[in-house]
Amino acid sequence: MKNMLFVDDNAKLLAAVKRNTAANNAHWKISLEGNPFQALELLKKYHYDVLVTDIRMPLMSGAQLLDDAASIAPLTMRIGTSGYFDPLTTYSMTHQPHYFLAKPFTTETLIDFVQSRYQTHNIEIRKAKSWLDYISRHPGRPEVNDLPKPMRSQINRERLRNLGISFPD
Repeated sequence: MKNMLFVDDNAKLLAAVKRNTAANNAHWKISLEGNPFQALELLKKYHYDVLVTDIRMPLMSGAQLLDDAASIAPLTMRIGTSGYFDPLTTYSMTHQPHYFLAKPFTTETLIDFVQSRYQTHNIEIRKAKSWLDYISRHPGRPEVNDLPKPMRSQINRERLRNLGISFPD
């Protein structure tokens, strides 16, 4: 069973997700949180395979939550959601999450969306890990320069994280 953390300040949406996934979902255990600060604490304590968060929240923007989550749990797949398309949402869609899901959506759509992208995400993470392992065994090899820039950046962030150094993306 995979673990998902769903964060949204809309209590009705949280209740609907809880109600619609409780009995009908055998593949995902979904934790619900209305407070993004509490969500960060959960990310520090527990392993989540996926983080889904609303971009527009009053206590902390979803963009900031996704940014902090990337530092805390870099291997967790991150999905932003919103029903608004303003500059903050547009920036957040291109810089923070791995994927974006437009609101409104049904719980079934959410689960299908996550499930369909989770396997692809894991393949990309495995590729990055294998390159990181290769690079750590063969430092300074020119093949690293042949990697796409996002993968080089991810590998370098992972190297620094392994040394105990973290920074915002």
